[in-house]
Amino acid sequence: MFEFFKKDLGQYFGKHLKRLHATAHLLVPALMLVVAVLLAAADLDVVKDFQFKVFDAYQRVSPRTYDPTVPVRIIDLDDASLEKLGQFPWPRSKIAELVLRLSQGSSVIAFDILFAEPDGKSPSALASDLPKTGKLGAARSVLESLPSYDSYLADTIRSVQCIKTDGTRRSEEDCQPAHVVLGFSLKGEKTKRVPVLKKKFRLKGGDPTPLLDNFRGAVVPLDILALPAAGSGSITPFPDHDGVIRRVPMIYRFEGRLLPSLAVEALRLVQGRRSVLGVMGVTEKQGYGEQTGISIVRVGNINVPTDYRGQMLIHFTEEAPGRTIPVWEVFEPDFDPARLGGGIVFIGTSAAGLKDQRATPLDPGAPGVTLHAQVAEQVLLEHYLYRPDWAKGAEMLFFIILGILLILLMRKFGALLSAFVAGGTVVLLFYVSFKAFGGTFGGQRMLIDPLYPSIVVLMVYFSSSIIRFLVSEAERRQVRGQFSRYLSPDLVEQLADDPSRLSLGGETRELTLMFSDIRGFTPISEQFDAQGLTKFINRFLTPMTDIVIQHRGTIDKYMGDCIMAFWNAPLDNKTHAKDACLAALSMQKRLKELNVEWEALAKEEGRKYIPVNVGFGLNTGECCVGNMGSDQRFDYSVLGDPVNLASRLEGQSKSYGVEMVIGKNTRDLVPEFAMIELDLIRVKGKLVPAHIFTLLGDEAVAADPEFKKLEEWNAKMIEAYRSQKWDELEAAIAECRKLSFGLGKFYDLYQARLEEGRANPPGESWDGVYVATTK
Repeated sequence: MFEFFKKDLGQYFGKHLKRLHATAHLLVPALMLVVAVLLAAADLDVVKDFQFKVFDAYQRVSPRTYDPTVPVRIIDLDDASLEKLGQFPWPRSKIAELVLRLSQGSSVIAFDILFAEPDGKSPSALASDLPKTGKLGAARSVLESLPSYDSYLADTIRSVQCIKTDGTRRSEEDCQPAHVVLGFSLKGEKTKRVPVLKKKFRLKGGDPTPLLDNFRGAVVPLDILALPAAGSGSITPFPDHDGVIRRVPMIYRFEGRLLPSLAVEALRLVQGRRSVLGVMGVTEKQGYGEQTGISIVRVGNINVPTDYRGQMLIHFTEEAPGRTIPVWEVFEPDFDPARLGGGIVFIGTSAAGLKDQRATPLDPGAPGVTLHAQVAEQVLLEHYLYRPDWAKGAEMLFFIILGILLILLMRKFGALLSAFVAGGTVVLLFYVSFKAFGGTFGGQRMLIDPLYPSIVVLMVYFSSSIIRFLVSEAERRQVRGQFSRYLSPDLVEQLADDPSRLSLGGETRELTLMFSDIRGFTPISEQFDAQGLTKFINRFLTPMTDIVIQHRGTIDKYMGDCIMAFWNAPLDNKTHAKDACLAALSMQKRLKELNVEWEALAKEEGRKYIPVNVGFGLNTGECCVGNMGSDQRFDYSVLGDPVNLASRLEGQSKSYGVEMVIGKNTRDLVPEFAMIELDLIRVKGKLVPAHIFTLLGDEAVAADPEFKKLEEWNAKMIEAYRSQKWDELEAAIAECRKLSFGLGKFYDLYQARLEEGRANPPGESWDGVYVATTK
């Protein structure tokens, strides 16, 4: 009966096998197409990443051409200026002098600098450090009577803006005004001080505030400076989720109010506008999944197209020397004010120490002030990038139609014709997208994403054409990829023959763990550049890995210069502890040979030779070993308390002045090896103390009479220490020092404990456990 059903079922599946494969060729690419639509509709970061990469590439291939006739300049507090004029912050008196000089050749002076604190270099601030009596007391009185540099700067701002001390304006015949705009920074935490708002927005078409992030706090200029200034604007950046700035807000929301950006305020004033700004096109209408929202921010006479949140896309220029003027040049007697262009100057910094660098598509460390200048230039040129509301819908419609077409073509005409269709369409899409970026279609520079639709189309094609190959080879490829780094090729092939063992989960078995780490790695690494350090690490890890594999070990992972390995998995190894100890001794021996080679190499290269020392930690215990991770990615690894203890033991090798620290379980499995006890220690993060030992050699060393003598006296030393018999401890240390096993630092440690014990006896309740304070 069983054989009958077996035969019948076999015939059924054999008959329908081709139909099942054909269904898979349709369902898998169709499912991918559905997922792609959902991802695009959800506007996830992964989809935005595709767009960012393409649009950033377009910017690098075709940046905006810098036009020196546009009256926008940057006054840069660069490193050279700080070296010539002194470290920042400067006294506000020097800032006032800068304002006076800039007013001779510009209409608007905009500070990408926060003046949130009083000037600490003002006379009154200096007076507070002087005594109130004596000659210095007289000097203090004089300093206190002098006006602050903040008030001096405020008066300077008034004077360059043609404002008299009584607040009235001078006539245009008497003064050509240069408006001063101060920057402020917005933040999420609520603060008491708020930005001084000079003008209000006029709204048309709806209220934009629900579309904007609501800031509740701000770092603002001092009132004494903000009140005379012609305007103020936010300098708060809005980077995308990858940290790159591609767009800047034209408007911000602060506690329900609308505030302008620094560039918008400067543009308003350079046009001589006293009227309010306009925000237009606000609507709740949806367009292809994109909220239309804000469409225009009107700055004076100019309509600036924005995205639905009032942000303008920047079309960056490459570095333009004519745009940027180092501030030290402004202070030169022969400086020509005509270089300022008569328009807007933005004052900011490119000095690395002042930390105002921003990542852009063209420069990972662009000065933040350049963002304001780029915006002002684009607005004055009316040169804009924009992503139409219909772009996302058109892109989705494109790859849906083409994806369905490819699925049908693959079924009827095969892979070759479908490849021509898919490849040709992708090339055409990139061509159209780049031309749209350049303004070929109607003169408008549109951002149309070709990458995500192309990826979807190609994935539909490849999934349909190679699905059978992927199914048949996936398991064997996974096995080889998972274990080729850890095991010998023969063992990898044994596991590949039985891929069913590669599943999430593990088994509990006794393992011997090893951690090895280079001591003092930092001074060694400082001798090399990145490429040289890589070669050094590879030259160290390769022979060490070979030794582990030769002794039937499994490499778990590399952590920089640290190796983690274990024995007795995935294949059984009854002598796992012995093999681990032999591997450690072999690695120790090979390291000595490498040090000889590195010393010779250092002499050839004319650099200082630093010996490489490695600490080892070995421990044995019950662990869970197997494939750890997720369904998408996992590693063959080991978990358990013995693993943590082995790592801690390696860290203690430096404290005890030995190369190897061995746990008691490991020592008990290889009693024939030359080992002596180090201590009874409670390592960091553990409550139960552990006996620790050091490995000095194999069976031959253990049979050496000199080692037996060391073993005897070391045991007496440990016993005397735990019994608080200080005289016996001192005698035992002296005997141990006579033996040549390179344990001087270890016995120095017990000498220090001896002196501490005599000075401060631990008492009868002491259990002899040393508590480690470091890992």
